[in-house]
Amino acid sequence: MAKPSPKSALRKAPAAVHPVAPPPPEESTAPPAAAAPPAAEAAPLAMFSVRMDPALRRRVKRYAAETDASLQDMTAAALAEYLERNGG
Repeated sequence: MAKPSPKSALRKAPAAVHPVAPPPPEESTAPPAAAAPPAAEAAPLAMFSVRMDPALRRRVKRYAAETDASLQDMTAAALAEYLERNGG
């Protein structure tokens, strides 16, 4: 009995001619976006965990999804605002 070849005779088609490949992105005429600041300039973030009422958590997550905000950014903004209001 012949031993099968370790390499398959089938090869993947190039993306340009692949029958189910997505179309290539169109060229944009808009100017390129400004580059993000280097990561070295950003302050390292500390881990912060809290326990809260599940209903409040659902409301916060729903609002974050509706406004395309992150829970991390919302939490930081809410705590900063709380401290400003209460002299912290």
